[in-house]
Amino acid sequence: MLRTLIDHIPDSIYVRDTANRFVLANETQARRLGVATPADLLGKTDADFFTAEQAAHLAATDHEVFAGRALLNYEQSLLLPNGERKVVLSTKVPLKNAEGVVTGMVGIGRDITDRKLAEEALRQSEARFRLLWNQSADGIRLTDAAGKVIMANPAYCQLMGLPPADVQGHLMSDVYRVENRPKILADHQTNFAAHSVKPRVETQVTLWNGETLWVEVSNSFLEHTGAEPLLLALFRNITARKRAEENLTRLATAVEQADETIVITDPSGAMVYANPAFEKSTGYTRAEALGQNRSEERRVGKECRSRWSPYH
Repeated sequence: MLRTLIDHIPDSIYVRDTANRFVLANETQARRLGVATPADLLGKTDADFFTAEQAAHLAATDHEVFAGRALLNYEQSLLLPNGERKVVLSTKVPLKNAEGVVTGMVGIGRDITDRKLAEEALRQSEARFRLLWNQSADGIRLTDAAGKVIMANPAYCQLMGLPPADVQGHLMSDVYRVENRPKILADHQTNFAAHSVKPRVETQVTLWNGETLWVEVSNSFLEHTGAEPLLLALFRNITARKRAEENLTRLATAVEQADETIVITDPSGAMVYANPAFEKSTGYTRAEALGQNRSEERRVGKECRSRWSPYH
């Protein structure tokens, strides 16, 4: 019954004598070393399965066990006979007789390769996230339901004109003008609780120092089993774009309201725009004129050409 139990344990189990020869092993250890049955291991040492360099390294650690020292839960990177690289969590303890003399060792090894690969993948993922977090040109802020800022990247702190210590751990409303803070915080708490935060919004904000900005904010909830939900917000400064749009709007209004005739043509000379003053000075509608050019004058007639003299 004990033998059956040992052979069905997923960890490798073995016993060696002081010459480092296998005297007992289970099925898992046999598979790991590439033999058909545990009996195929009896009388053999690590040198029969590993490279000389690796066998010497294993023998050095085993020597400590034979000297009476237990090695508990230490990691070993092993290149197996089949060419696979495995990481094994090993425990080796001295086996002593009734007089306390070391007669061998008992070893247990657990394959933790998948766990180590997952840990490395997680480390790489965290490193990429940290790089994105720190190097992003957009501000990134993570807040909880109460409105406390859990994390904020350098770009967000720079956008708000505050050092990280004055942002992280503080209320998200603290970066705004004092008189606006109660409403901003209340709106956040209400919308967070209802999960009704808009995924994308363009808004004008006034900061604590009186500076006014236009920002594009993208929001998404981060929810994980067993953890409180958080709100991830990305802030992009669109102040320059908004001001350019305002200037274009003012320019368009001025052109439309100008008393002088103003037309725009494409590289071929075809009219693509005419302001209302064009209609007054020529007597033709803009719809009639758009698309016409000098090469097509004969199509519109002498009267049209003379009346379009400001255009020519």
